[in-house]
Amino acid sequence: MERTGPARVVADTGEVLVTAYAVRAEAMWPALYAKARAGGDRSVRTEAFDTTATGEWQRAPRS
Repeated sequence: MERTGPARVVADTGEVLVTAYAVRAEAMWPALYAKARAGGDRSVRTEAFDTTATGEWQRAPRS
């Protein structure tokens, strides 16, 4: 499994998991979501959320 960066859990309330990344840490996020944000097409963003929910997706550097 690829690392997404050195995340630290700041709080876990049972409803919300709050994490923080170290300064200059490389963060990754779903590639399809990154594409959707860059293109602005909301239908692609919805597809990205659905794909992310499956747990089977490629990672891309967060810009």
